[in-house]
Amino acid sequence: MGSVLRAHDRKLDRAVAVKLVHVEQAQDEVGRARLKAEARLAGGVHHPGVAEIFDYDEDDETGAPFLVMRLVEGETLSQVLRQERTLTPARTMSMVADVAEALAAAHALGVVHRDVKPSNILLTEQRAVLVDFGIARSPESEPLTSTGTLLGTVDYLSPEQALGRSAAPPSDVYALGVVAHHCLTGAPPFRRETAVATAIAHAKDQLPPLGHDVPDPVRALVASMTAKQPDDRPTAEQAARTAAALAEGHSHDAAPAPRDVGAPALEDLPTAVTRVRPRRRAMAVGAGAALVVALLAGRELLSAEREVPDVVGMSVAAATSVLREDGFEVERRDVDDPRAPMGQVVDQTPDASDKGDDDTVELSVASGMVVLDGRSLVGSSYGRAARRLESLGLVPVRHEHENRARAGEVLSVERDGRVALGSTVPVVVAVTPAAADRPATVSAPTKARTPAPAPRPVTTKGKGALKGKGHPKGKDKGKGNGRG
Repeated sequence: MGSVLRAHDRKLDRAVAVKLVHVEQAQDEVGRARLKAEARLAGGVHHPGVAEIFDYDEDDETGAPFLVMRLVEGETLSQVLRQERTLTPARTMSMVADVAEALAAAHALGVVHRDVKPSNILLTEQRAVLVDFGIARSPESEPLTSTGTLLGTVDYLSPEQALGRSAAPPSDVYALGVVAHHCLTGAPPFRRETAVATAIAHAKDQLPPLGHDVPDPVRALVASMTAKQPDDRPTAEQAARTAAALAEGHSHDAAPAPRDVGAPALEDLPTAVTRVRPRRRAMAVGAGAALVVALLAGRELLSAEREVPDVVGMSVAAATSVLREDGFEVERRDVDDPRAPMGQVVDQTPDASDKGDDDTVELSVASGMVVLDGRSLVGSSYGRAARRLESLGLVPVRHEHENRARAGEVLSVERDGRVALGSTVPVVVAVTPAAADRPATVSAPTKARTPAPAPRPVTTKGKGALKGKGHPKGKDKGKGNGRG
């Protein structure tokens, strides 16, 4: 549809990525609508795993629309696969965890990406980043194609989409599972001679088996994510937790939260529980008579005087595994806590070492989000606002606005409500106008004149600058790896 260029925002002095629609396609209403939809949908998803959208505008001279977004330095997964052909199970699970986290953030807002594929996943030194929400949908979106048109890359198309049904959050999970299979084997699993045959294979054919070098828990996760029925797949959040545990080598911690419907959860698959079940079988054989007596006497005899393990600080997957192994049921409650990454247990009820007859332990799990009241920082100094944002796990970005009367004060904070940990938060600060704008003053002559300080540079709009909201066109920067 267009191209992505590396550019420099002269107004805010930062590197950015600019996504352009080609001039000859500027009159394509569908293309323009998709770019505008991407700005609205991706711009509302604030997560480190999603390229942040800064602005949407149109060039005054050509009419071509463009997006200005966070520059993401890295290579696409498709480029890496062309060079290396496959990834190790650990690298694959790390990528799946990052992308699934980003999808979970989008799904929480009702946004379905609909085009998860290797070329839309950027691998940076810190994490994988999901880009290109150009065909994403939300419940409020208007369709941009006629009925029956397939959107998305057919190699990663979900069975329900191949059968003509609408994409939903499980469709993104399926596509990510197919991407994981591709990473582990070196080729898309359902690719056939034609696009139609490939789509039919997604709906009808079984997933090809993974190699013997792939650990059983990884096989189980990929199989679960690529189940034919949407209800049989884990949610993006469950897939993220499981993949994160597997990426760290904790295969016994990798069981996701149980699902209400569909196929068995991963902890019920024989390949995923070999470290846990032998111990339980031994207990059952050695204590069969005692178990019968306890059941006859009442359930209280089984649970009385049991010590609750300490699981605070563990991942929720690891904590769930430990508690279930000791015979406890687990309930989960998500909480906003700036001190802990998403998925970490920050509290438990009952507390560790408590004894009693309660079979259930409630875990308070960090949501990866924090609550920001941006309005409460207006009028304070930038230093105070920055310290507050950093204490919430957010990254303040200073923007200056000339206002002599309120110099030094925070004029606005451009985020409010629940925000993902690690998100950037623009803070607009009033500053005294540049020296060039101040009225000249006359001073008495002195014997030794001190050189006047050089005036502060004033941003001006050059002839070659892209018009509209002060964003630079960056047309001489060339193509880069940043994509939005």
